Amino acid sequence: MRPALSLMIVSQPGDETLFGGHLLAHHDRWKIISLTGGDNLKKVAEFRKAMRYWNIDDAEIWDHPHVDYVQDSDDEACNPDPIDNLAYCRDILAPAQLRLFNVLEGDQYINVVTHGPRGEIGDLYRMAVFLLVEEVLFHRIETGQCPTCDEPAEVLYSFGKNETARIPSSSYIGKIEALSQYSRPDIWKITSGLLPYVSNEFCKQHFDNLGQFES
Repeated sequence: MRPALSLMIVSQPGDETLFGGHLLAHHDRWKIISLTGGDNLKKVAEFRKAMRYWNIDDAEIWDHPHVDYVQDSDDEACNPDPIDNLAYCRDILAPAQLRLFNVLEGDQYINVVTHGPRGEIGDLYRMAVFLLVEEVLFHRIETGQCPTCDEPAEVLYSFGKNETARIPSSSYIGKIEALSQYSRPDIWKITSGLLPYVSNEFCKQHFDNLGQFES
């Protein structure tokens, strides 16, 4: 097995396909890390099935806690204080920082892909994942772990949506087929806000050093 060149870090199993399936279909040599789900045998089995669908051998599913907080939720009882909830999400993800740092230290990745800085559809946990990954990459500068001292060795990208262009139909069909590996109801909650991330998948670059990752 050739070493992976691109690292995708997602909050939960299924997010790699919902937000990054087009990338997985058109680029190889991936390592996928799901930060949560590892304590659930069913989620682990479904994640492994999805990885086999994408022909990805290098994948890990960790067991950090997962919570659902939506920043723009109308349900105040569910989401009374987005700032406090984001801080809580970051706190429970803190143990993942060292693990991610060790992953990046052990291998040389050109690209790192994760959730967007605002979270997809205002999801605060996904927002916390972006902040975690960004923090880890810049921590590598501070500790001298990068080949350069001015900017990260890796190119950081986040999931997004193109306002006009849709992904090819073959990619869309592939994403739906890969999602069928998951039986969890929440995977199929493709609301009007989430659908553009599925059909109009886009990859936004945040900073780079070694090259351009074409979406």
